[in-house]
Amino acid sequence: MRVCEISGCVKKVKARGMCTKHYEQWRAEQPAPPCKIDGCGRRVWARGVCNAHYQRLRNGADMVKPITPHGRLGEFCDVPDCMREPIARGLCTPHWQRAHGRSAATGPVRPYRPRGQATARSTADLIEDIEWLIESGEPDVWSRLGLDCKPLTLVRRLYRAGRPDLGVIIERQALSRVAAA
Repeated sequence: MRVCEISGCVKKVKARGMCTKHYEQWRAEQPAPPCKIDGCGRRVWARGVCNAHYQRLRNGADMVKPITPHGRLGEFCDVPDCMREPIARGLCTPHWQRAHGRSAATGPVRPYRPRGQATARSTADLIEDIEWLIESGEPDVWSRLGLDCKPLTLVRRLYRAGRPDLGVIIERQALSRVAAA
């Protein structure tokens, strides 16, 4: 077994005489070569071209045609009051999926919340989302919230926040779902 050539390291060699850790450090320090297609300037992905040009190369598409950015940068979904970025034909992902029958979801799309905030919601954000879902007539609020906890955990959290009314609604919906199963 070959050992990493960096002094003091005894890990197995991955590439260029270095272990995975030292190879990745060395690679991060190297300047990224630009795509060899004139005027592109993106970082090389494979075979001397960026990812977009590599996909075109694999599919036999026109390599000279300019690459347009995904979606319409700085614009919003064409659905009124939706603040998400469009992905196709002016619609955001949830609205496009519903328009093209790729989603079984019914009811309104939950209001936009920037990335990173959906997983660690504050109780105030949860209460706001629950109130909105109840007002929109959602029959199963807990499952629409997409939480990783049990309904009872959410109910306790709402009771502690001084909103037992919302806790009762979620508890009743959870019990009726269990009874129906």
